[in-house]
Amino acid sequence: MAKTIKTMTKAQSQGSYNVFILDPDGALMSTQEYMQKVVEDVGEDADFNSGAWVSATNYVIAFGGTVTGCLGDIDNFLKKGKLEQAVAIVKSCYPNALEDLNVTLKNLSRTVPGTIHYKVLDVGSYGKDITIGAAMILANVSVFTPKPSKNYLNITKRNVVEVLGSACVKP
Repeated sequence: MAKTIKTMTKAQSQGSYNVFILDPDGALMSTQEYMQKVVEDVGEDADFNSGAWVSATNYVIAFGGTVTGCLGDIDNFLKKGKLEQAVAIVKSCYPNALEDLNVTLKNLSRTVPGTIHYKVLDVGSYGKDITIGAAMILANVSVFTPKPSKNYLNITKRNVVEVLGSACVKP
C-alpha cells in the first residue's frame, strides 16, 4: 500500500495562495520531490505510471491540492457525506438500464464502485473521455454507504473537475 503525504498548509497573501508540501517528518518538499515520492510509493503499478494519472496529479498540484488515498479511508475524509476531493483511475465502466455509467475507480489505496450520472456523459461533456484507464478528478462527491464496509460514489456533472483520457502521454 502506498504511503501518502497528507500534511499541507496554505498561507493566504493578498488574494493569492502559497502552497507548502511537508513530508512526514515536517520538512518542506518541492513539487518535484513530492511527485517523485508519489511515483516511488506506487512502484510498478502501471495505472499510476500512466500518462493520465501523472497528468491528473500534476493538475491537482498546480491548483494547490495534494493527491491522497482517500478511497482507502473514506470515513476519515468524509465531510457531510461527501469526499472533498478524489483522484482515481477508471478500472471498468459499463452502461446501466438508466443510461448512467457504472464504474470502478481505483486510487492509491483502494478500488471503489460508483455511478456516473447520464448528464456527465452528454454530448459536449466528458462522455467520450471516460474510458478504462482515464483519470478522473472529482470534487464534493456523495458517498452512499449501505453497510460499514461498502461504499459507492454517486458522481454528477458538478462533481467532475477534469477527466484526463487514457490516451494522455506522460509529460
